[in-house]
Amino acid sequence: MDDQGFKRQRFAEFLAAVTDKAKKVFGDELDTSEKSPMGMILRLFAWHLGLMDERLEDVYNTSSLNAATGAILYKLGGNDGLSVYSEEFATGSITVTGTPGYELLPGFLLATESGVRFATTKEVTLSAEGSGTVEIKAVAMGEAGNVPAGSIHIVVNPNPDILSITNAEQTQDGRDRETDAAFRERVLQRRQNPGTSGNKADYLRWSREVPGVGASKVFPLWAGPKTVKVVIADADKLPASVALVQEVQTYIDPAPGQGEGQAPIGAVVTVAAAVAKTIHISAMVVLAAGYTLQSVLNSFEQKVEDWRGNAAFGVTYVSHAVVGALLLGTEGVIDYSALTLNGGTGNVPLGAEEVPLIGTVELEV
Repeated sequence: MDDQGFKRQRFAEFLAAVTDKAKKVFGDELDTSEKSPMGMILRLFAWHLGLMDERLEDVYNTSSLNAATGAILYKLGGNDGLSVYSEEFATGSITVTGTPGYELLPGFLLATESGVRFATTKEVTLSAEGSGTVEIKAVAMGEAGNVPAGSIHIVVNPNPDILSITNAEQTQDGRDRETDAAFRERVLQRRQNPGTSGNKADYLRWSREVPGVGASKVFPLWAGPKTVKVVIADADKLPASVALVQEVQTYIDPAPGQGEGQAPIGAVVTVAAAVAKTIHISAMVVLAAGYTLQSVLNSFEQKVEDWRGNAAFGVTYVSHAVVGALLLGTEGVIDYSALTLNGGTGNVPLGAEEVPLIGTVELEV
Protein backbone atom coordinates (compact mmCIF):
# COMPACT_ATOMS: atom_id res chain seq x y z
CA MET A 1 0.00 0.00 0.00
CA ASP A 2 1.12 3.54 -0.74
CA ASP A 3 -0.54 6.91 -1.27
CA GLN A 4 -1.78 5.65 -4.65
CA GLY A 5 -3.55 2.66 -3.11
CA PHE A 6 -2.82 -1.05 -3.27
CA LYS A 7 -0.08 -2.13 -5.67
CA ARG A 8 -0.01 -5.80 -6.51
CA GLN A 9 3.39 -7.47 -6.85
CA ARG A 10 3.91 -9.98 -9.64
CA PHE A 11 5.66 -13.35 -9.72
CA ALA A 12 8.90 -11.87 -11.08
CA GLU A 13 9.04 -9.31 -8.28
CA PHE A 14 8.47 -11.93 -5.58
CA LEU A 15 11.03 -14.28 -7.17
CA ALA A 16 13.67 -11.53 -7.19
CA ALA A 17 12.94 -10.71 -3.55
CA VAL A 18 13.06 -14.29 -2.23
CA THR A 19 16.14 -15.10 -4.32
CA ASP A 20 17.95 -12.08 -2.90
CA LYS A 21 16.94 -13.07 0.64
CA ALA A 22 18.11 -16.67 0.10
CA LYS A 23 21.53 -15.53 -1.08
CA LYS A 24 21.88 -13.22 1.91
CA VAL A 25 21.16 -16.14 4.23
CA PHE A 26 23.09 -18.93 2.46
CA GLY A 27 25.69 -16.95 0.53
CA ASP A 28 26.04 -15.55 -2.96
CA GLU A 29 27.35 -18.88 -4.27
CA LEU A 30 23.94 -20.50 -3.69
CA ASP A 31 22.60 -22.06 -6.90
CA THR A 32 19.17 -20.56 -7.56
CA SER A 33 18.93 -21.45 -11.24
CA GLU A 34 15.61 -22.61 -12.62
CA LYS A 35 16.37 -26.36 -12.41
CA SER A 36 18.27 -26.38 -9.14
CA PRO A 37 16.48 -27.69 -6.00
CA MET A 38 16.64 -24.30 -4.30
CA GLY A 39 15.59 -22.52 -7.50
CA MET A 40 12.50 -24.71 -7.83
CA ILE A 41 11.57 -24.17 -4.19
CA LEU A 42 11.98 -20.39 -4.52
CA ARG A 43 9.87 -20.31 -7.70
CA LEU A 44 7.11 -22.34 -6.10
CA PHE A 45 7.14 -20.02 -3.09
CA ALA A 46 7.08 -16.91 -5.32
CA TRP A 47 4.16 -18.33 -7.28
CA HIS A 48 2.14 -18.80 -4.08
CA LEU A 49 3.00 -15.27 -2.92
CA GLY A 50 1.89 -13.88 -6.29
CA LEU A 51 -1.39 -15.77 -6.05
CA MET A 52 -1.99 -14.40 -2.56
CA ASP A 53 -1.31 -10.87 -3.76
CA GLU A 54 -3.77 -11.37 -6.62
CA ARG A 55 -6.43 -12.34 -4.11
CA LEU A 56 -5.55 -9.40 -1.90
CA GLU A 57 -6.02 -7.14 -4.93
CA ASP A 58 -9.49 -8.61 -5.46
CA VAL A 59 -10.34 -7.96 -1.80
CA TYR A 60 -9.03 -4.39 -2.08
CA ASN A 61 -11.13 -3.80 -5.19
CA THR A 62 -14.31 -4.94 -3.47
CA SER A 63 -14.47 -1.60 -1.73
CA SER A 64 -14.79 0.14 -5.10
CA LEU A 65 -18.04 -0.04 -7.02
CA ASN A 66 -16.18 0.76 -10.24
CA ALA A 67 -13.78 -2.17 -9.84
CA ALA A 68 -15.91 -4.84 -8.14
CA THR A 69 -17.38 -7.66 -10.22
CA GLY A 70 -19.61 -10.68 -9.73
CA ALA A 71 -20.89 -11.55 -6.28
CA ILE A 72 -19.01 -8.69 -4.61
CA LEU A 73 -20.59 -6.15 -6.97
CA TYR A 74 -24.04 -7.60 -6.26
CA LYS A 75 -23.44 -7.25 -2.52
CA LEU A 76 -22.46 -3.61 -2.95
CA GLY A 77 -25.62 -3.04 -4.96
CA GLY A 78 -27.60 -4.83 -2.28
CA ASN A 79 -26.51 -2.14 0.16
CA ASP A 80 -28.53 0.26 -1.99
CA GLY A 81 -31.51 -2.07 -2.18
CA LEU A 82 -30.78 -3.22 -5.73
CA SER A 83 -30.52 -6.75 -7.12
CA VAL A 84 -29.52 -8.16 -10.48
CA TYR A 85 -32.27 -8.65 -13.05
CA SER A 86 -32.65 -12.31 -13.99
CA GLU A 87 -33.34 -13.81 -17.42
CA GLU A 88 -36.83 -13.57 -18.89
CA PHE A 89 -38.80 -15.31 -21.66
CA ALA A 90 -39.81 -13.45 -24.82
CA THR A 91 -43.54 -13.42 -25.54
CA GLY A 92 -45.78 -12.59 -28.45
CA SER A 93 -48.57 -14.04 -30.56
CA ILE A 94 -49.01 -15.99 -33.79
CA THR A 95 -51.74 -16.27 -36.37
CA VAL A 96 -52.61 -19.87 -37.25
CA THR A 97 -54.43 -21.08 -40.36
CA GLY A 98 -55.72 -24.61 -40.79
CA THR A 99 -58.79 -26.83 -40.51
CA PRO A 100 -61.89 -24.86 -39.41
CA GLY A 101 -62.91 -25.76 -35.87
CA TYR A 102 -59.61 -27.43 -35.04
CA GLU A 103 -58.61 -27.04 -31.40
CA LEU A 104 -54.93 -26.20 -31.02
CA LEU A 105 -53.68 -27.10 -27.55
CA PRO A 106 -51.06 -25.29 -25.43
CA GLY A 107 -47.49 -26.42 -25.98
CA PHE A 108 -47.66 -26.46 -29.80
CA LEU A 109 -44.05 -25.92 -30.90
CA LEU A 110 -42.96 -23.34 -33.48
CA ALA A 111 -39.59 -22.04 -34.62
CA THR A 112 -37.71 -19.53 -36.73
CA GLU A 113 -35.28 -20.41 -39.51
CA SER A 114 -32.42 -19.78 -37.07
CA GLY A 115 -33.82 -22.35 -34.63
CA VAL A 116 -35.35 -20.11 -31.94
CA ARG A 117 -38.26 -22.10 -30.54
CA PHE A 118 -41.60 -20.96 -29.14
CA ALA A 119 -44.62 -22.71 -27.67
CA THR A 120 -48.27 -21.69 -27.51
CA THR A 121 -49.39 -20.86 -23.97
CA LYS A 122 -53.15 -21.18 -24.41
CA GLU A 123 -55.55 -23.22 -26.47
CA VAL A 124 -57.31 -21.76 -29.48
CA THR A 125 -60.11 -23.03 -31.69
CA LEU A 126 -59.78 -22.07 -35.35
CA SER A 127 -62.69 -20.08 -36.73
CA ALA A 128 -65.04 -21.11 -39.50
CA GLU A 129 -62.56 -19.49 -41.87
CA GLY A 130 -59.79 -21.64 -40.43
CA SER A 131 -57.78 -18.99 -38.60
CA GLY A 132 -56.98 -18.00 -35.04
CA THR A 133 -54.55 -16.00 -32.94
CA VAL A 134 -52.84 -17.36 -29.85
CA GLU A 135 -50.17 -16.21 -27.40
CA ILE A 136 -46.70 -17.77 -27.48
CA LYS A 137 -43.63 -17.82 -25.25
CA ALA A 138 -40.01 -18.62 -26.09
CA VAL A 139 -38.84 -22.06 -24.96
CA ALA A 140 -35.55 -20.63 -23.67
CA MET A 141 -34.96 -17.44 -21.72
CA GLY A 142 -32.92 -14.61 -23.18
CA GLU A 143 -32.77 -11.84 -25.75
CA ALA A 144 -32.51 -14.42 -28.55
CA GLY A 145 -36.28 -14.84 -28.21
CA ASN A 146 -36.89 -11.28 -29.43
CA VAL A 147 -37.41 -12.04 -33.13
CA PRO A 148 -38.79 -9.84 -35.94
CA ALA A 149 -42.32 -9.99 -37.31
CA GLY A 150 -42.83 -12.74 -39.86
CA SER A 151 -39.86 -14.80 -38.72
CA ILE A 152 -41.80 -17.56 -36.91
CA HIS A 153 -43.19 -19.84 -39.61
CA ILE A 154 -41.84 -23.34 -38.95
CA VAL A 155 -44.02 -25.99 -37.29
CA VAL A 156 -41.63 -28.17 -35.28
CA ASN A 157 -43.95 -31.18 -35.26
CA PRO A 158 -45.97 -31.09 -38.52
CA ASN A 159 -49.72 -31.34 -38.05
CA PRO A 160 -52.11 -31.99 -40.99
CA ASP A 161 -54.67 -29.64 -39.42
CA ILE A 162 -52.22 -26.71 -39.38
CA LEU A 163 -51.44 -25.19 -42.78
CA SER A 164 -49.38 -22.16 -41.81
CA ILE A 165 -48.30 -19.95 -38.93
CA THR A 166 -46.82 -16.47 -38.72
CA ASN A 167 -46.16 -13.77 -36.17
CA ALA A 168 -47.60 -10.46 -37.33
CA GLU A 169 -45.53 -8.57 -34.75
CA GLN A 170 -42.10 -9.05 -33.24
CA THR A 171 -41.78 -10.94 -29.99
CA GLN A 172 -40.66 -8.85 -27.04
CA ASP A 173 -39.40 -8.71 -23.46
CA GLY A 174 -36.92 -11.58 -23.73
CA ARG A 175 -34.00 -10.68 -21.49
CA ASP A 176 -30.56 -12.04 -20.66
CA ARG A 177 -29.28 -11.90 -17.10
CA GLU A 178 -28.21 -8.35 -16.34
CA THR A 179 -24.52 -7.74 -17.00
CA ASP A 180 -22.15 -6.39 -14.38
CA ALA A 181 -21.80 -3.18 -16.41
CA ALA A 182 -25.56 -2.58 -16.56
CA PHE A 183 -26.02 -3.36 -12.86
CA ARG A 184 -23.11 -1.07 -11.94
CA GLU A 185 -24.73 1.71 -14.01
CA ARG A 186 -27.98 1.38 -12.04
CA VAL A 187 -26.17 1.45 -8.70
CA LEU A 188 -24.12 4.48 -9.70
CA GLN A 189 -27.23 6.26 -10.95
CA ARG A 190 -28.90 5.78 -7.59
CA ARG A 191 -25.86 6.96 -5.63
CA GLN A 192 -25.15 9.96 -7.85
CA ASN A 193 -28.78 11.05 -8.11
CA PRO A 194 -30.38 10.56 -4.70
CA GLY A 195 -34.13 10.97 -4.72
CA THR A 196 -35.98 13.31 -2.39
CA SER A 197 -39.76 13.26 -2.15
CA GLY A 198 -40.59 12.71 -5.78
CA ASN A 199 -37.92 14.72 -7.56
CA LYS A 200 -36.70 13.95 -11.08
CA ALA A 201 -34.07 11.52 -9.81
CA ASP A 202 -36.79 9.55 -8.04
CA TYR A 203 -38.73 8.97 -11.26
CA LEU A 204 -35.58 7.87 -13.06
CA ARG A 205 -34.81 5.45 -10.25
CA TRP A 206 -38.35 4.09 -10.01
CA SER A 207 -38.51 3.41 -13.73
CA ARG A 208 -35.17 1.57 -13.67
CA GLU A 209 -36.31 -0.56 -10.73
CA VAL A 210 -38.68 -2.42 -13.03
CA PRO A 211 -36.86 -5.38 -14.64
CA GLY A 212 -36.48 -4.93 -18.38
CA VAL A 213 -36.09 -1.15 -18.42
CA GLY A 214 -32.72 -0.23 -19.88
CA ALA A 215 -33.05 3.56 -20.11
CA SER A 216 -35.54 6.25 -19.19
CA LYS A 217 -36.13 9.96 -19.45
CA VAL A 218 -38.31 12.17 -17.27
CA PHE A 219 -40.36 15.17 -18.46
CA PRO A 220 -41.60 17.24 -15.47
CA LEU A 221 -44.76 19.36 -15.91
CA TRP A 222 -45.16 17.97 -19.41
CA ALA A 223 -48.96 18.55 -19.43
CA GLY A 224 -49.28 21.15 -16.70
CA PRO A 225 -48.74 21.34 -12.93
CA LYS A 226 -48.21 18.04 -11.08
CA THR A 227 -47.91 16.04 -14.31
CA VAL A 228 -44.89 13.90 -15.10
CA LYS A 229 -44.09 11.87 -18.19
CA VAL A 230 -41.64 8.98 -18.03
CA VAL A 231 -40.42 7.64 -21.37
CA ILE A 232 -38.74 4.24 -21.24
CA ALA A 233 -36.64 1.98 -23.44
CA ASP A 234 -36.19 -1.74 -22.92
CA ALA A 235 -33.01 -3.63 -21.99
CA ASP A 236 -31.81 -3.34 -25.60
CA LYS A 237 -32.35 0.45 -25.45
CA LEU A 238 -35.20 0.13 -27.96
CA PRO A 239 -38.86 1.18 -27.58
CA ALA A 240 -40.45 -0.68 -24.68
CA SER A 241 -43.32 -3.10 -25.25
CA VAL A 242 -46.90 -2.35 -24.24
CA ALA A 243 -46.56 -4.87 -21.41
CA LEU A 244 -43.40 -3.25 -20.04
CA VAL A 245 -44.93 0.23 -20.25
CA GLN A 246 -47.94 -1.00 -18.28
CA GLU A 247 -45.70 -2.65 -15.70
CA VAL A 248 -43.81 0.60 -15.11
CA GLN A 249 -47.07 2.56 -15.00
CA THR A 250 -48.45 0.19 -12.39
CA TYR A 251 -45.30 0.42 -10.30
CA ILE A 252 -45.00 4.21 -10.35
CA ASP A 253 -48.61 5.45 -10.52
CA PRO A 254 -51.38 2.86 -11.09
CA ALA A 255 -54.18 5.26 -10.07
CA PRO A 256 -53.23 8.77 -11.31
CA GLY A 257 -52.68 11.19 -8.48
CA GLN A 258 -53.78 8.80 -5.71
CA GLY A 259 -50.30 7.94 -4.44
CA GLU A 260 -50.92 4.19 -4.68
CA GLY A 261 -47.59 3.55 -6.40
CA GLN A 262 -44.14 5.05 -5.87
CA ALA A 263 -45.21 8.54 -6.96
CA PRO A 264 -46.41 10.91 -4.23
CA ILE A 265 -50.06 11.90 -3.83
CA GLY A 266 -51.10 14.49 -6.40
CA ALA A 267 -48.56 13.55 -9.04
CA VAL A 268 -50.19 12.37 -12.27
CA VAL A 269 -47.70 10.18 -14.08
CA THR A 270 -47.84 8.99 -17.68
CA VAL A 271 -45.46 6.25 -18.77
CA ALA A 272 -44.79 5.87 -22.50
CA ALA A 273 -42.47 3.93 -24.76
CA ALA A 274 -39.57 5.64 -26.46
CA VAL A 275 -39.93 6.29 -30.18
CA ALA A 276 -37.49 4.66 -32.58
CA LYS A 277 -35.64 6.83 -35.09
CA THR A 278 -34.30 4.54 -37.81
CA ILE A 279 -30.83 5.39 -39.07
CA HIS A 280 -29.72 4.03 -42.46
CA ILE A 281 -25.97 4.10 -43.12
CA SER A 282 -24.06 3.78 -46.38
CA ALA A 283 -20.45 4.44 -47.36
CA MET A 284 -17.61 3.57 -49.72
CA VAL A 285 -14.61 1.93 -48.04
CA VAL A 286 -11.02 1.07 -48.86
CA LEU A 287 -10.13 -2.31 -47.40
CA ALA A 288 -6.79 -3.51 -46.10
CA ALA A 289 -5.28 -6.60 -47.69
CA GLY A 290 -6.73 -9.87 -46.43
CA TYR A 291 -10.12 -8.47 -45.37
CA THR A 292 -13.45 -9.18 -47.00
CA LEU A 293 -16.25 -6.68 -47.33
CA GLN A 294 -18.63 -8.94 -45.39
CA SER A 295 -16.28 -9.34 -42.42
CA VAL A 296 -15.73 -5.58 -42.26
CA LEU A 297 -19.47 -4.96 -42.57
CA ASN A 298 -20.17 -7.34 -39.67
CA SER A 299 -17.56 -5.66 -37.47
CA PHE A 300 -18.80 -2.18 -38.31
CA GLU A 301 -22.42 -3.12 -37.61
CA GLN A 302 -21.39 -4.40 -34.18
CA LYS A 303 -19.51 -1.17 -33.42
CA VAL A 304 -22.50 0.93 -34.42
CA GLU A 305 -24.84 -1.27 -32.39
CA ASP A 306 -22.60 -0.96 -29.32
CA TRP A 307 -22.61 2.82 -29.72
CA ARG A 308 -26.39 2.87 -30.16
CA GLY A 309 -26.88 0.91 -26.94
CA ASN A 310 -24.97 3.57 -25.00
CA ALA A 311 -26.56 6.54 -26.78
CA ALA A 312 -30.22 6.12 -25.81
CA PHE A 313 -31.44 9.37 -24.21
CA GLY A 314 -27.81 10.43 -23.96
CA VAL A 315 -27.52 12.26 -27.30
CA THR A 316 -29.76 14.69 -29.16
CA TYR A 317 -28.54 13.67 -32.62
CA VAL A 318 -26.73 10.88 -34.40
CA SER A 319 -23.37 12.38 -35.27
CA HIS A 320 -22.02 11.94 -38.80
CA ALA A 321 -18.52 12.40 -37.38
CA VAL A 322 -19.02 9.75 -34.72
CA VAL A 323 -20.26 7.19 -37.24
CA GLY A 324 -17.30 8.07 -39.46
CA ALA A 325 -14.91 7.52 -36.56
CA LEU A 326 -16.51 4.14 -35.85
CA LEU A 327 -16.10 3.17 -39.49
CA LEU A 328 -12.48 4.28 -39.65
CA GLY A 329 -11.83 2.46 -36.39
CA THR A 330 -13.19 -0.82 -37.78
CA GLU A 331 -10.47 -3.40 -38.33
CA GLY A 332 -9.74 -3.78 -42.03
CA VAL A 333 -10.84 -0.26 -43.06
CA ILE A 334 -8.06 1.96 -44.41
CA ASP A 335 -10.26 4.85 -45.50
CA TYR A 336 -13.84 5.72 -46.39
CA SER A 337 -15.82 8.22 -48.45
CA ALA A 338 -19.40 9.13 -49.37
CA LEU A 339 -20.67 8.38 -45.87
CA THR A 340 -24.37 9.15 -45.54
CA LEU A 341 -26.89 8.89 -42.72
CA ASN A 342 -30.44 8.54 -43.99
CA GLY A 343 -29.20 9.69 -47.37
CA GLY A 344 -27.59 12.90 -46.12
CA THR A 345 -24.10 13.98 -45.14
CA GLY A 346 -25.07 15.75 -41.93
CA ASN A 347 -26.14 14.81 -38.43
CA VAL A 348 -29.54 13.19 -37.87
CA PRO A 349 -31.48 14.95 -35.08
CA LEU A 350 -33.31 12.94 -32.44
CA GLY A 351 -36.55 14.08 -30.85
CA ALA A 352 -36.83 14.38 -27.08
CA GLU A 353 -38.51 10.95 -26.87
CA GLU A 354 -36.56 9.25 -29.65
CA VAL A 355 -33.85 6.61 -29.44
CA PRO A 356 -31.73 5.56 -32.44
CA LEU A 357 -32.47 2.30 -34.25
CA ILE A 358 -29.96 1.07 -36.79
CA GLY A 359 -31.61 0.24 -40.10
CA THR A 360 -29.75 -0.83 -43.22
CA VAL A 361 -25.97 -0.65 -43.26
CA GLU A 362 -24.43 -0.73 -46.72
CA LEU A 363 -20.73 -0.65 -47.50
CA GLU A 364 -19.22 -0.75 -50.97
CA VAL A 365 -15.65 -0.84 -52.24
